[in-house]
Amino acid sequence: MNEVNFIYQDSGHFERRSDGVELVVIPGFNSGKICFFCDEYETIWKELRDVGVANGMQLKKSMSIKSAALVDICNQGYGGVVDLVRKFDRTTKDSNRIYLKFDKNGGSFFSYFSEVSNQVSILAKIPGFFDERVYFFSKNGDFYWNSSEDVGDISRAQFNRNYEIQPASLVSIFEHGLIDGLLSVGEYSVGKGFFRLSNEINFES
Repeated sequence: MNEVNFIYQDSGHFERRSDGVELVVIPGFNSGKICFFCDEYETIWKELRDVGVANGMQLKKSMSIKSAALVDICNQGYGGVVDLVRKFDRTTKDSNRIYLKFDKNGGSFFSYFSEVSNQVSILAKIPGFFDERVYFFSKNGDFYWNSSEDVGDISRAQFNRNYEIQPASLVSIFEHGLIDGLLSVGEYSVGKGFFRLSNEINFES
C-alpha cells in the first residue's frame, strides 16, 4: 500500500536524521486539526511554531495517524510550508521524494503540479505577465491555456514563445480554486519553451 506524505522541513530535521515533520490528522485529537508528526521520534506537535521544541507529545498506541489531505492543508493555512512530497510503499519500504523548494544544477530543475482536466496539464506562472494567474501548460511545454476547460483544445492554445516559466505554488493553486483537481507533482528539467519530466509522484495510491 502506498502512502503520500506532505512534509515540513523544520530547522531541526537534520539533527533528528529526519525528512521533517509530516502534516497529519489524528482522529479524536486536537479537534481534528492538522498536527505535525516526527516518525523517527514518534512525537506530535499541535502547532507549527512548536515543532522541534520540548513540548511535543509522544505518540500513543491508541492513536491512528492519517496523512493530511492537500485541500485540508491549504484550508488551514499550511500550503506554504510544505517543502517535500514523499511517497512510501509500506510493502517494499521503498520511498520517492520530490522537494518543492529544492533547486539544483543552477536552477534547471523545478517541481510542478499537474491537474486533472480534459488531459493532464502542468500548472505554472509566467513572470512578467500582466497578471498573476496560473496557466495550464502541455506536458512538453509547447503550448499553454488560460483555463482548465480549454486544455487540449488546440484552437484555444497559445504557443509558448520561450517564456521563462515558474512553478505554481500550492498557495497560488489553492487561491485559484484548483487544489481539488491535482493529480501529481513532478520534477522537471525546464528550458526555454520546454519541460522534461525526471521524477513524478501520483497522489492516488
